[in-house]
Amino acid sequence: MLDTCNTHACELTINNLEYSKQFISGSANNSLDNVKENNFDVICMFHVFEHIRKPVEFLNTCKSLLNKEGCILIEVPCSDDPLITLYNCEEFKDFVFQPMHPMIYNEKSLDYVFNKSVLKKEEVIYYQRYGLENHLSWFKNKKSGGDVKLTELFENNIEYKNKLEDIKKTDTIFYIARLG
Repeated sequence: MLDTCNTHACELTINNLEYSKQFISGSANNSLDNVKENNFDVICMFHVFEHIRKPVEFLNTCKSLLNKEGCILIEVPCSDDPLITLYNCEEFKDFVFQPMHPMIYNEKSLDYVFNKSVLKKEEVIYYQRYGLENHLSWFKNKKSGGDVKLTELFENNIEYKNKLEDIKKTDTIFYIARLG
């Protein structure tokens, strides 16, 4: 029998904080400063870490909330995205590299930041969210938003996504680290 999972949320904006309450069983806070040292087993961040201006300081704060067996799992856009590294799509670069993303990461840069916080890498997962239809749409339309005709043509492009994951040229990277 599984133990009940006690979940908490931390969101900066009131709307997101209110929305997150439906998914948690514990407290919801608008700042990590308001989170008591609960000794969490897992701290997850999904498309958050790239918005953090002082990542080492932030990780040190998160680290203080972990129990001795705890881990941090983050999901971030990957700077090794094929639209950047394989196709050199300038419009996509302008879309990704903007002030709201002070940091864009790949495995090597995540290693550096996590090592500075004395967190040991446990696993890295390369994941390709978007397929060929999305990439072709960037070249055709020069902006995000997709293209209905391209989606109809390339609705099943699992092999393309799998190949990008194999060569570690993905739009998304998951990084899991533990106290070292």
